[in-house]
Amino acid sequence: MSSPISVPTGKGVGSAFGDYAVGAGGALMVGLSQSVLGSGFWGSLLAPVLAASAIKGDRGRMLATIAGFFGIISLLGSGTAPASGSSANEAVD
Repeated sequence: MSSPISVPTGKGVGSAFGDYAVGAGGALMVGLSQSVLGSGFWGSLLAPVLAASAIKGDRGRMLATIAGFFGIISLLGSGTAPASGSSANEAVD
């Protein structure tokens, strides 16, 4: 059984950079789409779908899957930031 962690190789770094670039391009497409469609319900739904449809193959499917996952979490109100006025981040005296 091989380890999932190994010494970085040139090919591995190039592949990771390519994945990063595709993700960054997808994020730019979502941002541009939301600027046109708005950031309401429909803009939040359609912007990642448009970006994912422009990115072909497994990467586009992954983008659509992740966008759907986080979209539903946001819709259900399970945000990641604590509500303002929360004492979770206050120092204890």
